[in-house]
Amino acid sequence: KANERISNSGLQALLAGDLQFVGAGTTPINASLRGAKLKIVFVAVDKPEFDLYVNPKIRTFSDLKGKSVAVVGPGDLTDRLLRELLQKNGLSPNDVIIRSMGSADLRYQAVAKNLVDGSILAPPLNFRAEADGFRKLAFLGDFLQAISASITITEDLKETRPDLVSSFVRASLRGLYFYKQNRDATLQFIMKFLGIQDKALAEKSYAFHLAALTSDGIISGELMGRTVEDAKAAMKATRELAPSEIFDFSFTSRAAKELAKSR
Repeated sequence: KANERISNSGLQALLAGDLQFVGAGTTPINASLRGAKLKIVFVAVDKPEFDLYVNPKIRTFSDLKGKSVAVVGPGDLTDRLLRELLQKNGLSPNDVIIRSMGSADLRYQAVAKNLVDGSILAPPLNFRAEADGFRKLAFLGDFLQAISASITITEDLKETRPDLVSSFVRASLRGLYFYKQNRDATLQFIMKFLGIQDKALAEKSYAFHLAALTSDGIISGELMGRTVEDAKAAMKATRELAPSEIFDFSFTSRAAKELAKSR
């Protein structure tokens, strides 16, 4: 919810002309369904950065039948992802008791105290669960796709300052390539950013995040369409929104070609 509030504030500033670029996930799609003229031009992450950790007695998805799993709340991202994950693995959401338990800390404590049999967890609590002996039943990114860490602009900026958009997207793509290809430098950045001295934890964070990154800042047409449809369903929106109305990867595609030539 905090990230959603930040995204909404950023979008408001973007639409007011106070910002030229904003980092967001799917929030711009919600705004577009309400009539805002926006374009998502770059996506760094196309897999959900969550693990499903469970009681060590649970070894397979079939073992989850009748067991309880904690999520943030009804309709929240963790709730939607869990339901889709269960269906991908031969279960109905009705086979599992889905409990709304709020924050990541509260969900972890519920697992640790055996109040629930599992939870959707993100770093660093997934690493803590591993250290405390719980079983990782799944990295959600192995089964599902979901976008985050996207860059959004207004249609007006695209039309009036394409040079600025090109420069910003090119720099973002260079950053993505650097992050993926320069492990040691990236680990130092992660440790500084998180304020930690534990290199092993930084290495785990890096490996986890690396698995969720796009190869070039672009997502598939199928994922674009599904992301729009998911947003419409969540909002109960009736307005039609073609993926091409909100996604525009022309700047990123051009930057990828330019960077490939310069290597």
